Formats: sequence, C-alpha cells, structure tokens
Amino acid sequence: MGDTGTQRALNTPRRLLAFAVLAVLIGGVNHWYEGYQARVVVCPSAEMLNARAEAIARQGLALEPSEVLRLLKDEQILLSEALLRGFHRFDPVVRQRLRQDLGFLNFDKEAIEKVLDRREGLGSELLEQLIQGDEVIRRRLRQLLIAQLAFEKGWPGAAGGNEHYRLAVKALRSRYRDHCHG
Repeated sequence: MGDTGTQRALNTPRRLLAFAVLAVLIGGVNHWYEGYQARVVVCPSAEMLNARAEAIARQGLALEPSEVLRLLKDEQILLSEALLRGFHRFDPVVRQRLRQDLGFLNFDKEAIEKVLDRREGLGSELLEQLIQGDEVIRRRLRQLLIAQLAFEKGWPGAAGGNEHYRLAVKALRSRYRDHCHG
C-alpha cells in the first residue's frame, strides 16, 4: 500500500504538469486559429474611391471622402464573406452572369463550365476578377449574405433593407483586419 501512495504522490505533479502543458497548447492553438480566422480588408484604390464618389454624386448625395472609403470597405467585407461562404458557386443568378461574362470573353461552353467548376487552373483568379468587376454579381452576393445573416440571427423586418445591411457589416467587421487609412 505504501508503494501505491508514493506512486500517486509522484504522479500528481506529473498530471498537473501534463494538464498545464495541455492548457498552454490549447490556448496557443486557439490564439493562432483566431488570427487565422481574421480576414483582411482589401484597401480600395484611388480609382475605385473616385469612381464611387462620382457615382454617389450622380445620385445627388454628398459624402466626405472618409465616408466613401468606409462604404467601400463595408462592401468589401460583405463581398469577401459571401465568397468565403461559397455563394458564388451555387447561386443560379451569379453563375448565369458569370457565364455571360465568360461568353463575352469568347470562352466556349466547355471552357466556361471548367472555369465555373474550377477544373481550369486559371479558374479561381479569373472568377475573382470577374466578380470584382461586375457590379450585378457583387450586389447579388451582398444581398445573399445579408439575407442569410438575417435568417441566422433572426433579424426582424424585410430582408435586404438598410438596417440589415448595417447589422450585417457590424456583425462581420470584427472578423476583418483593416489596414486602410481613412
């Protein structure tokens, strides 16, 4: 019996050490994963800022440059999140628009399907450029994401309204690192 008590006494510090090492390891992995999960806001170019400011002015609205920058960053957050969730892969409206864009670029039907299904090496880069360059696709992806978030979070009111837009940006902003100035 004395041996068992001695073994327990010796194993207790080992167990504590093992639990401490495990806790530190879990804490480190959790910290790394949170950093990994953080996304980065792509800073809009000066051309994008100017083009958006001109479009807003044509609508009869006057926004400060910092407000235009914030608006572009908010749109980028929503678009990035929609792409991460894969809405562009499954939404028929987005896929049809991408088919039209690729057809305009003289891709044949087989090549279009390869690009859309990412069987073509240049597929993801080309799709990203097409999505970034097509306001209809970007708007649709933002709408899909906002509707999904409204459903997930149980937000009241009509889907896609300004309040849902604001709530969606607020819900997602903490996941994104913003290195833009303004």
